[in-house]
Amino acid sequence: MTYMIQRFDIDVAEVPIFEAWLEMSLLTGTIPLPAAKFDKFNAPHFQGPRTPQVDEVKEVNAAALRIANGFSSDQHECDQYGVDFETMLFEQAEANMLKESLGMTTTKTVEATPSTAQASEDATTAAESASIQGTGLNGAQIEALLSIINKVTTGEIEISTANALIAAAFPLMTTAEITAITSKLEVGESEEDDEAEAEPAKPAAKKPAKKSKRLTTPV
Repeated sequence: MTYMIQRFDIDVAEVPIFEAWLEMSLLTGTIPLPAAKFDKFNAPHFQGPRTPQVDEVKEVNAAALRIANGFSSDQHECDQYGVDFETMLFEQAEANMLKESLGMTTTKTVEATPSTAQASEDATTAAESASIQGTGLNGAQIEALLSIINKVTTGEIEISTANALIAAAFPLMTTAEITAITSKLEVGESEEDDEAEAEPAKPAAKKPAKKSKRLTTPV
């Protein structure tokens, strides 16, 4: 969006103003150049400042890669930031001369290749992640751990199974830490066992005794 606004301002305002100024300067002799070569001199280059990105380290590394691979030039990259390349070189030369006159070093304070910077960033990210996991459990991890403990207390799983589940879900936890959690749990009985205890055994039904038939003889 910023680039579109800059492009609109250049095409609508800046270029017409420059053309009118150049034509008047050539015709009045303010600029001692032939007015017949107006089209040759009418080649201005306008470049607005570029909006900085969120991660400037990646942006600078990308620019260095483009220049190293021949996809861009120093002048083009400076134009992207609204900086004149020649002016920047003169400023750097003056700064180096001033540093040398004061006995200061002119070497760069930070010099890192894109691969080194990326490796450093990956290492930092991994260290931060490990630090976060090592300092404590987040909400989802605590909920999962409580779920495993609840299954042990209700008798759905055994302690050995719970230890294996916790070790797989929380690889940073040591065996001693896991054992310290599960060793104090009271293993409950499963629902099937509860139902079996709740229902008393029914006595077996007695079969009615068969009546024996007695033969009576008439007197």
